Amino acid sequence: MRFFKIAILFLFSALLVGCAHKSLIGHSSAYADLLKKIHANDVFITKNNKAIIFKVANNVLFKQNSVNFNTQTYETLEFMLDFSNYCEIDEISIAGYGKNKFIMTERAHKIGEYLWHARVNTNFVYSYSNNDKDDCIIIKYSLI
Repeated sequence: MRFFKIAILFLFSALLVGCAHKSLIGHSSAYADLLKKIHANDVFITKNNKAIIFKVANNVLFKQNSVNFNTQTYETLEFMLDFSNYCEIDEISIAGYGKNKFIMTERAHKIGEYLWHARVNTNFVYSYSNNDKDDCIIIKYSLI
């Protein structure tokens, strides 16, 4: 578990340095706050050449078998909004994965609406769902 936390910390640090057009390193308190938020909200981040991918378990964002947000949801989504201010994003896609396709579609759509109404810095926000045994929401920021 310790190795995993160190790997996430290293990946997140490299990610912030790689996509920041506003210098986060000069603002050590903002950098430290983002690192704390990622660990506190159970958000996993991966990055490839043209995208940043957030993976969040459904039970972190939603009540069981419902499309209603948990109390922790707003804090987690605010973290993603804060993160979007440090990257130039072309589009955001939100995918809901789970056994009930209707609920997963509604959950992904609700997150998309929240991000769009919060004025996320992007051109497009779209959502979809897939049937899968992995019960999670994946939010993908496609970089410019």
